[in-house]
Amino acid sequence: MKWKITACLVLLLFLPAKAMQATEAKPLVIAAFDGISDSAASEAVLREAYSRLGVAVEFRPMGAVEALQASSSGTVDAELHRIDGINLEFPDLVQVPIPINYLLGAAFSIDFSFRAIGWRSLQPYRVGIVEGIVFSREGTEGFDVTVAKNYDQLFDMLSSGRVDVAVTPRINGLYMLRKHGTPNTEQD
Repeated sequence: MKWKITACLVLLLFLPAKAMQATEAKPLVIAAFDGISDSAASEAVLREAYSRLGVAVEFRPMGAVEALQASSSGTVDAELHRIDGINLEFPDLVQVPIPINYLLGAAFSIDFSFRAIGWRSLQPYRVGIVEGIVFSREGTEGFDVTVAKNYDQLFDMLSSGRVDVAVTPRINGLYMLRKHGTPNTEQD
């Protein structure tokens, strides 16, 4: 099962030209989800884009929930990844509608072979998701869901049989399967 997710940079403020000079001395701090494989590409894109503007950037690895709290409170200036429309649920965030990365959602299973067609096809199973990943939380609302702190924990739960299906962005799931030595069990 695949869902298209737009990963957008969410900035908390726009910098006027006068403030740009202050920004050169102090880096723009961007929260990046800790332990996910797709961050490297997005970080490279933003590092290059801001470099061309003469703005230094610093990426701080955080869990998804911690990153959302940090950006909402102003502890960091921006987040590297969030789905399109997150600002509707979190009005303190301002979405910059320039996608820097696209992700496909996927369902991974070890013990079950089925063709996943939409979220409802996952409802009969014990589904695992990662805390703070909004697309999977919204898609599995009302399901038998177990929430992991991070992708490593989620794939440990899948390997040990605590969940039947893990829902993640496809690239992160494939990376975790390789990292955990689990056979490729992605469901279409």
